[in-house]
Amino acid sequence: MTGMSRVQIERPQYHSSNIDIINGPKRFAEAVRFIRDELGIKPFTRDELYCISGRFIGEIEAGLRHDGTSSLAMIDTKLPLLAETKLPRNTDVLVVEIGGSKIRAAVTRKGNSGKVEIKPDEGEVKKFVEKELKQKVFKSADEFYDAVFEIIDPVVRTAKPKALSIVWSFPGEAFEREKGKGVDVISDAKLTKELIIPGINQVPVGKAILTRLKEKYGYEDIPLAVMNDTRAAEGGIIATGFNFLFGRYNSESGGFDKLGDLPWIYQEIDRRSTNPGKQLAEKQISGKYLGELIKIACEKLAEKGLISKQVIYYDAEVISRLLNITIDSELKKESLNAYNLSILMYLVNQASIRSAQLAGIMAGTGIVAFPDIYRKKKIRYPIEGSVYKYIPGYQENVQYYGNFIANLYGKDIVCPQIDHAGIIGAGKVGLGLLI
Repeated sequence: MTGMSRVQIERPQYHSSNIDIINGPKRFAEAVRFIRDELGIKPFTRDELYCISGRFIGEIEAGLRHDGTSSLAMIDTKLPLLAETKLPRNTDVLVVEIGGSKIRAAVTRKGNSGKVEIKPDEGEVKKFVEKELKQKVFKSADEFYDAVFEIIDPVVRTAKPKALSIVWSFPGEAFEREKGKGVDVISDAKLTKELIIPGINQVPVGKAILTRLKEKYGYEDIPLAVMNDTRAAEGGIIATGFNFLFGRYNSESGGFDKLGDLPWIYQEIDRRSTNPGKQLAEKQISGKYLGELIKIACEKLAEKGLISKQVIYYDAEVISRLLNITIDSELKKESLNAYNLSILMYLVNQASIRSAQLAGIMAGTGIVAFPDIYRKKKIRYPIEGSVYKYIPGYQENVQYYGNFIANLYGKDIVCPQIDHAGIIGAGKVGLGLLI
C-alpha cells in the first residue's frame, strides 16, 4: 500500500489498565465463542467439504450442458492448453493485460532457457509497463481505449511482435476469427469490477486493439488471441476477485452458489452487496469480501464490548496488514493492546482458513472433473493474486484442501504462486498461434 497515509488512532484509555489485564483473557474467550458461534466465522467440517465438492461437480456438469441450470458459466475460451516444449523460440509476442484497475503491456519470448519470459528493457526501450487506470467510468469505448493506449504506448511503439495476446479480465464470448488467425472476444455490455464503458460490446476487444495498433503504429494483421485472466494464468486467480480455469473452460467460479446453509456473517455480506444472491463463493473467498467481513465482524464485536471502538477503522492499508497477519511495531502503536490484537488476529485467521478451504476444495474438484485434460499423477496448477500471495499459510491451505479431493483420485496437486503468470501464460498462447 505504498503512498497511503498512515492511520492515526487514539489509544484507548484502558490500554495499560489493571482491569484490562484481569478481564482480558475472559474477553478473548468470549470473543472467540462469538466469532465462531454467532458470526459463523470458522473452518468447514470434513463432511461439509465433501458435500460442497459433490455439488460443485454437479454444477460443472450442468454448466457444460449450458441449459441454464448452473451457477457456473463454464465459458469455452477456444484456447486449449499447450505444452511449453512445443512452442517456437526467439519469437516476440506482445501481451496487453486489461484488469479491473491495472493495465499492463509486455513483450514476451521463449529464449534459450526454454521458458517463456518477459523480455528485459533495452536501455530506454521499454518491454514492460504497468499503471493504474485513472478512472472507472468512461463516456465511450473510444475514450476507454485511448486511456489504455496512453499507458501501453512506451511498449507497443517499439515492439515488433509476430503475435498479439490480450488478457481481458471481464466476461465475454470467445469466437474464432473469420479473417486472420486466432480467437477474439465480444465483451459483455455490463462489466464487473465497477467498470462502466458504454458500447464496449459493439466491437470485439481484439479487433479494436489491433486496429489501433495498425493505424497508430503500422502493425501488420498478426495472429491474435483474447482470453480472460484465468486462461492466461492457466489456473486460478484469488485476489480482489476469484475465479478458476479448468482445461479450456473459464468456470466463473465466484458464481458457485451451492454452498449449503450460509452462516450469519456471510448472509450479511450478501445482503449489503450490490448483487444479493449472486457470487456467493466469491463472497467467502476473495480479498474484497474478506475486507468487508472484517468490517462487519468488528462492528458486532464492538457492539458486544469485546473490542474497543477505537479499533473500528477500515483503511485499506490496515486491513491489508491484518490480512497479512503482520504484528509490526506500527500496528501495535495504533491502540491495539494485546487482547484487541489477539481477537483481530484470530478473526482474520479463521476467515482466511475458511476462504482457503473453499478455494482448495473447488480447485481439486474441478481438476479431477477433467481427467482427459489433467492426465498426469502430479498436476501443476498455478494460482496468482494478492490474497494467495500475501496471506501467510493461504497457499499451503489451498494445496492441502485441493489434495483432500485430488488424492482420492490418485492425483497430487501443486499450486505455485507465479508473479505475472497471466502475462507469461498469454505469451505462451500467442506463440501457440504460430505453430
